[in-house]
Amino acid sequence: MLGILIKNKTDLRVNKLAAVVSLACCGLLTACGSGNDTQAVDLGDPVDPDRLPLGTFSYPINELNYNFDETYQLEYWAASNWQGEAQTELWWEQDYGRTDPASPDDQGALIITPLWSSATDQLAVSTDYAQDVLGLDDTEIDQVDLTCASISAYVYMPQDYVTDGNMGLKLFVRDTEDRYADFGWNSVASFTGDDYNRLAYQDITVDSLGYADDGFDVAAVQQVGVSFDANGKAVNVAGDIRLDNVRVTPSVIQDCVAGEFSLQDIEANYFDDALEVDAWYESDLQGALTYDVSYAADAGNDGGAMRFAFNWQNGSEDKLGYERGLSSPVNLVGKTLRVDLYVPESYIAEGNMGFQLYSKDSQFRYGNFGWSPVSAMSPGWNTLEFANITDSPLPGSYWADGFDLTDIASVGLEFVSNGKPIGVAGDILLDNLRIAELVETGGSDALLSQDFTLPEALDLWAFDYGEGTITEDSVVASHSTDMGDGSMALEINWGSGSDKLMWSRSVGAEPLDLTAAVVRLDLYVPQSYVDDGNMGVKVFTKDESYVYGSLGWNGIGALSGDSWNTIEIVVTEDAFDFTGTGYDSTNVLLLGLEFVANGKAADVGGTFFIDNVEIIRQP
Repeated sequence: MLGILIKNKTDLRVNKLAAVVSLACCGLLTACGSGNDTQAVDLGDPVDPDRLPLGTFSYPINELNYNFDETYQLEYWAASNWQGEAQTELWWEQDYGRTDPASPDDQGALIITPLWSSATDQLAVSTDYAQDVLGLDDTEIDQVDLTCASISAYVYMPQDYVTDGNMGLKLFVRDTEDRYADFGWNSVASFTGDDYNRLAYQDITVDSLGYADDGFDVAAVQQVGVSFDANGKAVNVAGDIRLDNVRVTPSVIQDCVAGEFSLQDIEANYFDDALEVDAWYESDLQGALTYDVSYAADAGNDGGAMRFAFNWQNGSEDKLGYERGLSSPVNLVGKTLRVDLYVPESYIAEGNMGFQLYSKDSQFRYGNFGWSPVSAMSPGWNTLEFANITDSPLPGSYWADGFDLTDIASVGLEFVSNGKPIGVAGDILLDNLRIAELVETGGSDALLSQDFTLPEALDLWAFDYGEGTITEDSVVASHSTDMGDGSMALEINWGSGSDKLMWSRSVGAEPLDLTAAVVRLDLYVPQSYVDDGNMGVKVFTKDESYVYGSLGWNGIGALSGDSWNTIEIVVTEDAFDFTGTGYDSTNVLLLGLEFVANGKAADVGGTFFIDNVEIIRQP
């Protein structure tokens, strides 16, 4: 057990956000955009000066987003032939898009019609970043920094391809020097036929890519696309493939590499108790609106929240401004201002209402950060976030004469009906107001870091090996939010006391050197296993030649039942309790967990949960 630390998982604030609505306040590109630990939401078409003037609302200007709700978006996409003689036709159809309850008008799609010529054909469709995204000065942004960013797309796959099962596809990118990288192989055999399937990747780094050309620059990506490989598919297996909701969301805070940067609060309201609601007050009331404000225990994004119950009376004039004073004036230049809002589906389906985050300086002069419409949000929790705020107003915002961003005494939120019918109603919750600054924390270098905020994170894990009665069919893995913001749930169907399950994932495109590294993960253990006391869990690795190395035995009886436990292992030669002949810890390809019954009765069971898997290089 040398080098192994087992402890209860600390009570960290978890982020359960369903969406982020962001404004990149730092100007052109680099480290601005939406948060990297959240699911993306549709915020409209790519910025086009003729169709969506800058400044109309809080738009993440360096985000790439295609919902294909209008035919002009087809103009930005092109097909290419990578191998074989296949020809590809691209066209647009209004009624073939993915149905999105939050955006009922978003029903268009890019239709891809491959004319297959052989079983080895490879083709692709792609778009260049430069022609779609404008900066604050209306100049084109010709590249995007994907560090810690997210990328996603919906692909409609006809059943014939799924039934055949050979074809595969990849999301890919190219940098400004035309170097290629992709996010790994997706077999259509795992897709749902005649339906849309989501491909999504988050916390992007070079190490998380499936493949990258030498020298590929993740900070200078210019092209985004999807490639299709027949991979032995018969020529007569064919059909139109649809592409929708292609989104690239850069990261405001590039903190997916542990130990580099973190947000440090200057002022915050987490609404842990009712006294935090008492610090807020009405600053503006218009129309005939009446309302009630109360503390909502356990209703917040990670605890309590401030609840607004509205009685709307005038759809064109009702407006509420609600704010709180700061403990001392704050200079907002270079800081981040963010708040979580729970918005009921009723407001989003109607679409008119909106919000404005604002602040006032010590002379009571007002300045807001622009219009944030509910039409850009998803039902449930959303984040309004303004990062790396500059000392000049952005398009769409308003500052009173003399407004001083370096001397802010209060911050608040405006709720604006904006023509919404008075019958469209529902309680809105506010949580996690933060004024924070990005600080460099130094520390260790993360070789691998994975949480399970998004369901797609499960795709990296798979059955590795079983003994006794355990086969691939003996385990069910699923995404769960029962134990926090997201985790991997494992249900094991035990059959005997000699059973063993090995469950693993690749560490990335290249093997890792574990010399002096720390392996850490959080494991939730049901009390039933602890009471039985026999079972054990091992962290294991396999090197580039698939030779096995085990990092010690963790008896379940020593862990906390019905609770999170952190297993932390400092990788030294003594930390290994077993290594196969020739095992090389400097070229590790797989990381996994080994669940060993060790005489446990077959009827002792329960669901394990896994989260926050990390391999960290010590400083």
